[in-house]
Amino acid sequence: MPLEILDIGGGFPIRHFEQDKDSFAPMSIQIKKELKRLFSPDVQIIAEPGRAFVGPACYLVMQVVGKSIRGNKHWYYLDDGVYGSLSGIVFDHGKYQYRTFRRGVTQITTLAGPTCDSLDIISVSEDMPELEIGDLVYCENIGAYSWATATNFNSIPPAEVVLIP
Repeated sequence: MPLEILDIGGGFPIRHFEQDKDSFAPMSIQIKKELKRLFSPDVQIIAEPGRAFVGPACYLVMQVVGKSIRGNKHWYYLDDGVYGSLSGIVFDHGKYQYRTFRRGVTQITTLAGPTCDSLDIISVSEDMPELEIGDLVYCENIGAYSWATATNFNSIPPAEVVLIP
């Protein structure tokens, strides 16, 4: 039986941090070259590069809704977390780069979600300036597996999606 369709799957990487070497663009060139070498032009090739396409299309903007000092370390509680748009931290071992518009001397801080659940920890080691209630923290590359998997845990609704044309 001749091969008619080949699904090469997904899981293609995106760059979350500047030092990340893997990205879809150079990988796709090599994949195309190898598929051409290994398979007849009659074989239909399909792929599932969802994260590589839609990940970079979205930012997540969160607001600081609480703050505390625990064990000489600043903790900032944000209005979204792992039960919301950041579930990829738990389910996909996702790592995101968090930034803020506030400037100043930075320190290692913990970012947590709003649910009061001990699992709702976004990051335990983010280099941030001192933040205030109402400040914004954002991350890039959040277009894949974020809002689609968000819950209403502890009656906290998922983040609002805002399209900017």
